[in-house]
Amino acid sequence: MAAQDSQTSNQTAAPTNTNPSAKKGNITTGQKVEAVTQSIDTTGGIIAVSKPGDPLDGFVLNVPANYYTAASNFKVSYAPITNQTFGSDINPITPLITIDNGGIISNNQLYIRIPAKIRADQFAMAFIYDAKTKQLEGVPMVAADEDSVTITTTHFCDLFLSMISKALLKKDIDSGLKPGVDDWQFSNRGSYIAPGGHCEGQSLAAMWYYCIQPDGNNAHLYGRYDNNGIKPATPALWEDDSLGYRFCSVAQKVMNKGANKFWMNISGEKYSKVNGEWKVVDIPLGLSSEMTWECFAYSMQATNEPQLVGLDDTKSGSGHCVICYRVNEGNLYIADPNYPGNLGLSVTYANGILQPYKSGSNADEIAKGNGSTYDRIEYYGKTTVVPWDKMAALWDQLKNKTIGDGIFPAYDLVYNYNDPLIDKTTTPWEAINIHTINPAMDCDIYRDGTKLTPDSKGNYTLEAGNNNLGIIIWGKVNAEWEYIDFKYVNVIYNADLAITPHQLDGEIGKEYTFSVVHNAPHPKDVTYDWYVNKELKQSSSITDFKTTFAKGGSYIVDLSVNEAGLVLGKDSANATIKDVVNLTTPANNLAIIQKYGYMEALIMTNSLIHEYNLNNKPPDADKQTNVAFWTLYTPITWDGVNFSGTRTDTPMGVTQTETLSGTVSPDGNTLLTLTSKLQSDSAIEHKTVTIVLQNVPLSYVNGIMVNDVDLSSATVQKYVVSLDNSFTDVANGAIYFSNTFKSPVWDNNSNLSISFRKTATR
Repeated sequence: MAAQDSQTSNQTAAPTNTNPSAKKGNITTGQKVEAVTQSIDTTGGIIAVSKPGDPLDGFVLNVPANYYTAASNFKVSYAPITNQTFGSDINPITPLITIDNGGIISNNQLYIRIPAKIRADQFAMAFIYDAKTKQLEGVPMVAADEDSVTITTTHFCDLFLSMISKALLKKDIDSGLKPGVDDWQFSNRGSYIAPGGHCEGQSLAAMWYYCIQPDGNNAHLYGRYDNNGIKPATPALWEDDSLGYRFCSVAQKVMNKGANKFWMNISGEKYSKVNGEWKVVDIPLGLSSEMTWECFAYSMQATNEPQLVGLDDTKSGSGHCVICYRVNEGNLYIADPNYPGNLGLSVTYANGILQPYKSGSNADEIAKGNGSTYDRIEYYGKTTVVPWDKMAALWDQLKNKTIGDGIFPAYDLVYNYNDPLIDKTTTPWEAINIHTINPAMDCDIYRDGTKLTPDSKGNYTLEAGNNNLGIIIWGKVNAEWEYIDFKYVNVIYNADLAITPHQLDGEIGKEYTFSVVHNAPHPKDVTYDWYVNKELKQSSSITDFKTTFAKGGSYIVDLSVNEAGLVLGKDSANATIKDVVNLTTPANNLAIIQKYGYMEALIMTNSLIHEYNLNNKPPDADKQTNVAFWTLYTPITWDGVNFSGTRTDTPMGVTQTETLSGTVSPDGNTLLTLTSKLQSDSAIEHKTVTIVLQNVPLSYVNGIMVNDVDLSSATVQKYVVSLDNSFTDVANGAIYFSNTFKSPVWDNNSNLSISFRKTATR
């Protein structure tokens, strides 16, 4: 239990136990008797009852200095037990003793001497009685003789000593808890906040879940929170069990480190009177192995509940914690967090001796060959050593998915240029870099349970459509990478798409086909939703949409491409339907456009250009560049629907050459293709920009072509087939940058302007 301010009361009441196998009963008492009331300040003191003939004569409670941060008032009373309904295993030999200090928990383990006459063939043990849950709980002991039992605890309650004939302690007792059913499905590997391992937190959490059953009766723990309870299960990937795993680590974090130190160093303590005063003296051999076994056997026999086991390697000083869930042929069967689901682990009990148990501080250390042989077995009980009262609050945090927040370090997942990586991130990039801002953290990336390997630049290749990426976050502790968290993030690689035709001039009653054109890789298993004026008309895997229009007017045809509920891409087309069917030949504007002898084009995009150095040197910093291409009044000649032209000039002494060619539709209303290459050469550099356009609409008013067909915003991308850009240093051959933009970054600042002109001036 974590060190606490001694003036902070235990405000969190433990949930009512619902374990159906636990024994329940009632204890009836007579008149309460006040034994002693005493105030203890921070310097400590001893509370003792010295009343010959009194049932508590020889009762001693030692409070060392600094176990409480302020004065505490202790009141000790007792009431004779007149009846109990727990059965013949319970034989009270003391009254029901009440120790009250206002519910304040000690910073460390306290010793309490309880006087009683105990025969050699009998075993006596202290039990807590909880009047609310109607249950008993065994209390760890550190010494016993014919006149007393000395117990240890951090909090106070109602308790009594019960005695049983050693011959009646059963060799076969089953609490009902079973590995592979009631333990956690992951191994103890420790974490960022518990780098040595969280065996105690994991064992405590599993035992608490079994006893309290917060998800209801028969809701077994093993596998329930695999992948945080999300289906499908991923048993081969323990890292995505982040809620349960962090729960166990936080439970370990709130442990009372003083209590752990106490158990690892204790050899045995008892009270003796020296010159008329009670003193705590050492018992060199400590509690015998036989008495430790009797603690497990009697407590499990009396309660039907599993018990926590403390393990110590007295040579190395290392410790471990497991659950004893069954006594079979005298052996203590163990649920070990290093070996989840293993039914074959036990501490052998032979000839009155508990044999050493082999395990380790965590599963990774065992795998490295750094296991331990634990030669001292200790009875931990349930609530007197570990912070049982805190588990309900931690469980609430697991359920609302905040467990570990504020205890584990915070982190931010980003990609590429430190853009936030959040769920349903959409990107035009086929490969992205994923990392954390903190240099002391790192990530592993999984997709569909398989770990992804980054390319030479640290990028992870995405699949077209949705990528459900699992990200493990690690943090460095003492030069070792330790677990922090796991997150699933949906990253959508947006397949570039467009509707064709993009502009339809149609007639009433005539069937038209709209198709989707993918300009980048796209997933196979997607749904194409087609809408006309916001009304869903077709939802299927078919890429084509056939429709007729019953009335004249303007229509908007929308397309939404979806995968498993995620939108991968959208586009819209316009349809203008004439009120009256026109049986005449539509106006032909080819003759008009063929009169123009010059062409001007401009395109602008905000794509990012990466600068690379081919001389095996580290790349320079990435640069964000507005990529622009322009044609300035290039003279053209016509050959039917085809045109071509060349222009050369020397602005500022740099030779620039542009060649272009293209095709218009037979009616002259659409620029079907345009390929233009602008090359700039000088003594020190060589630049080339090449653009390919398609299906750009051309407009005419009263038989005259509109000078500028200006298409701004992100709609530009519908008309761009490719945009290549390169810049070479002629002197040393280094390519400063060379990119082919198949899915450029378009925004509302992007621009496309096309015009044919009669002269070379505006």
